[in-house]
Amino acid sequence: MTRKNSSPRVKPVRKYNIARYPSHEDPDPINHPQPVNFPFRKELVATLATLGILGTKASLTENGSAKNPFTLEQSGLPHQPSMFGTGQPSYLADKKAREVIDRVFREEGFTLKSNVPYQEEDNELVLDGFDENDHTGYVLAHFKNLEKDALIPWSPVNPNSDPIDQLRSRLQYKVKNEFTGKIKEHAQRTLELTDEARFRKGFADLEKEIGRSKLSLKEARHLATIPTEKKEFIAVISLFDRRFHITRGSRKFDAATPKSADELKKTREEQVGEVLKNLEKSVRQYLEWARSQGL
Repeated sequence: MTRKNSSPRVKPVRKYNIARYPSHEDPDPINHPQPVNFPFRKELVATLATLGILGTKASLTENGSAKNPFTLEQSGLPHQPSMFGTGQPSYLADKKAREVIDRVFREEGFTLKSNVPYQEEDNELVLDGFDENDHTGYVLAHFKNLEKDALIPWSPVNPNSDPIDQLRSRLQYKVKNEFTGKIKEHAQRTLELTDEARFRKGFADLEKEIGRSKLSLKEARHLATIPTEKKEFIAVISLFDRRFHITRGSRKFDAATPKSADELKKTREEQVGEVLKNLEKSVRQYLEWARSQGL
């Protein structure tokens, strides 16, 4: 039996499914109370958005009266960066946030000193700003100044068991990019230690010293719950607070083209501007609340 030779017939495909990959615009599935399969449904986005909006409204007013907008529940602490590449917002730069906060305090009549040591009982940290006459100030919670119980790492450092080269590399990076003052000097002395046992001990001692100036979850809770009768008002302002998140660029922008890159930059600048307005408004509301409590 023979077959007739025939050319293959090619039919154009009119419709086809496009692969859908996770995006930073998707909500983080680990923040949802129930397991969520990918792709994420619109209901999830709506739920998370509603929670954020309701939380913000609840923090601003209560029966028409001023209320503390910087409760620990609003802070987003403890914070753990997601292992997923989805749903992750950008965060305000701590320097930019501090500039806005300091300006609002100044405009409201306060004279803040920077980097003020604070100690009460076993709570020991450094305040970003504090008016010693009015006993009013703030501490800003961000990536660089939080203890491990407030900023939970996916891979915590263990000075006793982590490879020595890894510890040295981590410490060298922090000396070059993060540490200043006495902490930097201590770290440099530690790096000079050639004996492994002495280096590990020096590394552990350095971490303890750093921890004394950082904000722990326990200390944040202490500051957020100081009785108003003490007339001491120290706001815990967290950049992990949902109100101060910056939404990343939309899929409609293709940064490969100059025009869309400019649009993306403009959109981001607008988003940062809105977040800074929210921050300024919240700080003013905090001071209004503090005055209503006898400041």
